[in-house]
Amino acid sequence: MDGSDAYGLPIDKFFRVLIGLSATELVMQTGLPASFRIKGDLSPLDMPPMDGDTMRALLVADGQAG
Repeated sequence: MDGSDAYGLPIDKFFRVLIGLSATELVMQTGLPASFRIKGDLSPLDMPPMDGDTMRALLVADGQAG
């Protein structure tokens, strides 16, 4: 996931995957890869741990991060 998204905030990519997998929860914490809760089990995504800058970029629209 490269952080760019024509549909809205970059976090929307995670939500589209969450819906596609019928997951019930998205868990994001700095220092860990994002995870989905699927059928009660927490499944980390195959991605590097997220740092504060990555988390901020996912959650804040371009030009709004401070």
